[in-house]
Amino acid sequence: MPKLQDYRVAFYEFTGKVSDNVRALALASVAIVWVFKIQDDKTLSIPDDLQMALFMSVAALGFDFLQYLVNSFIWYCFYRSKEIEGCPEEKEVYSNEWWNVPGYLFFLLKIICLFISYYNIAAFFLEKLTSE
Repeated sequence: MPKLQDYRVAFYEFTGKVSDNVRALALASVAIVWVFKIQDDKTLSIPDDLQMALFMSVAALGFDFLQYLVNSFIWYCFYRSKEIEGCPEEKEVYSNEWWNVPGYLFFLLKIICLFISYYNIAAFFLEKLTSE
């Protein structure tokens, strides 16, 4: 029977994979938008139907960055506070679960942004397919 610790390890593995996939899919959606850009001799524009998709993809990448930045800062501060208290490295310490909330919030936001982005891309393609 698995230990509770095994489930935590699985959780970290899965959220890490989700983050990797969000990054790749967000960059792919930016590439899709770029392919359908409108360009003439002097101007470059993105179709109105794809502007939200681009914005949401960039937002997803921003939230991905913020997730890791904020978590790094929080856990560094936690570690440093324990170090200053004189806590030995080998001692088991417990933290308040609320320290994880900002990271979880950014994690969910980047996933939501990516879904909105791909919804807009799908709507763009469906409109193009049905209008012809």
